[in-house]
Amino acid sequence: MTIQSLEWNTLKAHLEPYAKTQKGRELIQALEVFKRPEMASQSMHEIAAAKNWIERHPHPDFGSFFDVASQLKDLKIERVISISDHLKVLHFLKGIDRLIVRFKSVPAEINIDSIRPYSLPLDSLKKVRELLALSYEPERVLDSASSELKSTRQLLSKTEKQLNDKLKTIVEKNKADLSEGFFTQRHGRYVLPVKITVKNRFKGSVVDYSASGETVYMEPTDVGDLSAEKRRLEALEAAEIERILQATSALLHDHYEGLNINFQQVTLLDGIFAKAHYALEIDAHPIEFGSHLNLLEARHPFIPIKDVVANTITLSAPHRVMIISGSNTGGKTVVLKTVGMCALMAKAGLLIPASIGSSIPFFEQIYADIGDEQSIEQSLSTFSSHLTQIIEMVNLATAKDLIILDELGSGTDPQAGAALARALMDHFRNLKAHLFVTTHYPDLKAYAYDHEDVLNASVAFDTKTLKPTYQLFLDTPGESHAFLIAERLGLKPNVIMTAQSYLQQASSPVSQLIQTLEEKKVEIEKDRLVLDQQLNKVNKEKADLLQMKTTLQEERRTYKDKLKRQAQLEIESLKEELDATLESLKASSQIKMHEIQAAKALLNSSLESPSSSSSETIGVGDRVEIKKFNRPGQVKAIKKGTYTVIMGNLELKLQKEELIFLRKDVLNIDKDSQVHTPPRKAISAECDLRGLRVEEAQDMLLKYIDDCSVAGVPFVRIIHGFGTLALRKMVKEIVQSSSLVASSRDGQGNEGGNGVTVIYFE
Repeated sequence: MTIQSLEWNTLKAHLEPYAKTQKGRELIQALEVFKRPEMASQSMHEIAAAKNWIERHPHPDFGSFFDVASQLKDLKIERVISISDHLKVLHFLKGIDRLIVRFKSVPAEINIDSIRPYSLPLDSLKKVRELLALSYEPERVLDSASSELKSTRQLLSKTEKQLNDKLKTIVEKNKADLSEGFFTQRHGRYVLPVKITVKNRFKGSVVDYSASGETVYMEPTDVGDLSAEKRRLEALEAAEIERILQATSALLHDHYEGLNINFQQVTLLDGIFAKAHYALEIDAHPIEFGSHLNLLEARHPFIPIKDVVANTITLSAPHRVMIISGSNTGGKTVVLKTVGMCALMAKAGLLIPASIGSSIPFFEQIYADIGDEQSIEQSLSTFSSHLTQIIEMVNLATAKDLIILDELGSGTDPQAGAALARALMDHFRNLKAHLFVTTHYPDLKAYAYDHEDVLNASVAFDTKTLKPTYQLFLDTPGESHAFLIAERLGLKPNVIMTAQSYLQQASSPVSQLIQTLEEKKVEIEKDRLVLDQQLNKVNKEKADLLQMKTTLQEERRTYKDKLKRQAQLEIESLKEELDATLESLKASSQIKMHEIQAAKALLNSSLESPSSSSSETIGVGDRVEIKKFNRPGQVKAIKKGTYTVIMGNLELKLQKEELIFLRKDVLNIDKDSQVHTPPRKAISAECDLRGLRVEEAQDMLLKYIDDCSVAGVPFVRIIHGFGTLALRKMVKEIVQSSSLVASSRDGQGNEGGNGVTVIYFE
């Protein structure tokens, strides 16, 4: 796998700083690709879970963990470790405890199932942690480490106090014999700075001399016993400290396996979270492994997001080969490196800098030949160096590999190079490998038109700045822009004109075809820009209309609420007035008590507010409003959810949602009158004229109006639609001239609007 030309080590260098532990950084440095797609997919799921955790909830800080690799190495072979080593192990276990708490605090809605197993073996060794916390502080073993140490230190403190008091007394008594009025220590013994002239008469033993020889440091005879006792206690203290260090080191040795598992799990989690932090930095996402290469808005991870140009790079059936052409300014190579890097990152189980929904085959090997590989040491030219690598690919590549070749066939005679490049592409095509090639050769640009599995592509070039735009266009070969670049760089015009004439003389049908395609591409791009502008305009108008609709709906709701409040206030006011009137009638004894109560009940029923009546259950006899006609009616019968409603002389079958409850009432149908009333012809409440010729519709409308008048129908709807407006005009003329019609109006919004005319009869 030729991964160095794709800068794999550079990627690891970018990733490494996100690891916070030394072992985590070493894990990143040793990062390799997986051999099976399921392992790479599992790695992506783990990184995605960590990324999700980082984005939504406080996450672990691996920077707080002490590196205890050397301490674990000593404990494994039962060495006694120092106080500072014990404290490192203690802080490490405290970090493990915080990590366990972090895992437990993640809310259920944040899915970390793929990394939770890493936390299951973690053990903060609570008893060990508590013992270490009671035993050690920086550079000191605590008194609480053992009762023996505590009692020894208490005796030592008492002895030191007695010794200090004794020395102070001696200093005070012998000031005249001392060079200075204090005591000090030399070689672990308390001494006084005695003048050399009184050495022989001062009671004590010589311990040391000053540099000048004028002062002799002597231990007074009177403190000899106390000094000896102090040294004895200090030796006991040191021995007890050593015993404690040995005991706790042995305890940690007994828990070596648990400590080592903790250390390994922290290292693995640090590596996962480092990859997740890097994924956030480059806006990377998981990718699916499949048979097609489909990188959506892919970017090279080394280019800052604010500067990079994203490209959708697709190579799906029947295509397996992409030939990229265009100016020689670096844009094509960026595309090649983006494809290669995304393929490598996917094989390594990293999230890739492409949009969600991207897919790529799990390539067994990735071969890449990119850049100038001229070798002075091996006496190889650029062409030979490239060819050496390509020969290796020819010998080793299979159908399951990705092959990336930059400027295939360059560095030698153009005709021979182009012929060799075509032969190599034939070989790799026959293998069914995925192949990406960049070129300037017209013959290779035309190669795609002769083979259905080959796709042309080009990288756009800004002719004003002489820089690539890094935008990839599929299905279109690109121009080299050699003359334009030469002109902008200052080459004399006469030289350029001569070159252009030579080119025209040597122009091949292939070159002419490519030029024609380029011209078509420019036209298509112009049309696309116009369509984009029109689409943006339509989208803006649509957004404005939606905003207007929302505003009108809000105003309508506000207005309805206002009307309801006003109606409620008026109803309440009217009730108060009626209550007052009834009370005055009651006082005047002009009306009986039960009549007053009945009147109140009737008033409460009649003046019920709209908000309360709308929720009433509709029963037989109730007065209702029929929504689509805006007319009142009375419920005659209810059967299986269908309401039979009497509206004037019409009997309608309606659903509950088509009715508005008005008030309770009792159905009162005179049976005698029903017997003697002659049967009337059933008349529909609406007449639909749509689809008829004007003459047919006119005859039908005149007969319908006569039938409605005889049947005593109060009003009906005439449906004429919009169309050419001929039917509407005819309906208006007949309605206005008919003596049977009292009035008419256009339909409301819920009645059909201007496509309906509502007419009322005498």
